[in-house]
Amino acid sequence: MFELDEAKKNMEHLQDLAEKLSQKVKTYKRQIEEAEEIAALNMSKYRKLQTELEDAEDRADTTQGHLAKLRAKTRSSISMNRAISPAPGVSTETGDQTNPN
Repeated sequence: MFELDEAKKNMEHLQDLAEKLSQKVKTYKRQIEEAEEIAALNMSKYRKLQTELEDAEDRADTTQGHLAKLRAKTRSSISMNRAISPAPGVSTETGDQTNPN
């Protein structure tokens, strides 16, 4: 009789431990699922921002190219204007120097 009571107590104790462990496993699984969802959201945000960054870099490169072309064009037109314009004090018609006095 005593042995039967001890076995019954041990069995109840083991069942209680098994239930507690089962609850812990369920809790851990839920936490894992939540962490995976958060990780997936963060990866999605990261990929979106990475794409936006690459697009912005492409736009910046294009803009820099346009700016370099405009600067070159401006330098070219300034040098062309200087080559066409006579130096101060030179007559445009004869090419002779004029005396401002």
